Amino acid sequence: MSPIKSTPRNTSELAEKVYWNQLHVFQACTWIFCTIPCILLVIYLSPAFMSFMGSGPQRSSMVVLKLLMLAPMVLVFVGLAYAAMLLAAVIHVFFIRIFVPALRMPEARDILLRFYSDPRWLTQSRGFKNFPWWISVWGGMGKNQRLVRTCGRLTAWTISLVYGKSAS
Repeated sequence: MSPIKSTPRNTSELAEKVYWNQLHVFQACTWIFCTIPCILLVIYLSPAFMSFMGSGPQRSSMVVLKLLMLAPMVLVFVGLAYAAMLLAAVIHVFFIRIFVPALRMPEARDILLRFYSDPRWLTQSRGFKNFPWWISVWGGMGKNQRLVRTCGRLTAWTISLVYGKSAS
């Protein structure tokens, strides 16, 4: 019995398929773990915030103080965005392993990690890439090199876990 030989595949075609799957996983994680919870949080806290803003004296210093109360909420939003990206860096490897079975070692590591240097992903902004590095998670990762490196390390670790130790 002869082993079944697979048909030669176009590596660039496979890399393109993997890229789009990765991008969709990152976008879905951003929506599920960041955008939707942030919208729900704003809807939930909006009535209390509006009544808080309306009560008490309306001097300019009080308005500034009241607006500073928004800082923790903004930090929660940024934290959720970071957590969504880090979670997506792990999840997308499992997703690719299941839904793109043609991707095997040794090319899996190169193709999966190429995502973090692809300019289509790094600058997929809609005018957001001018934000500072700590908030540039929305619309692209181009300026946030620390987060890109961390996601790359998480992906490399997950590749070695999912595809085996030969990925190192």
